[in-house]
Amino acid sequence: VRMCGQLKFEHANVGPSGGQRPIEFLYSTAIDESEGDGLRRIALEGLARCLSSKLGFKMVPVDDEWARAWWKRDVVERRR
Repeated sequence: VRMCGQLKFEHANVGPSGGQRPIEFLYSTAIDESEGDGLRRIALEGLARCLSSKLGFKMVPVDDEWARAWWKRDVVERRR
């Protein structure tokens, strides 16, 4: 999680040989309620760092609503 969170968007948005992209891994970990709060928070922070150039964050939001909105808008909608 920490390593993925250090990637710039251009690198986090590409998966190895068609595998899961680091940005997908961070998102899925951040919203997975079966994970511990500490790991989820670190994943959410890492996702915010990867997306900071696209979303203009100065501070990481506390909840995951922004991540869910980003996923729906920028990932799910574009796959259609």
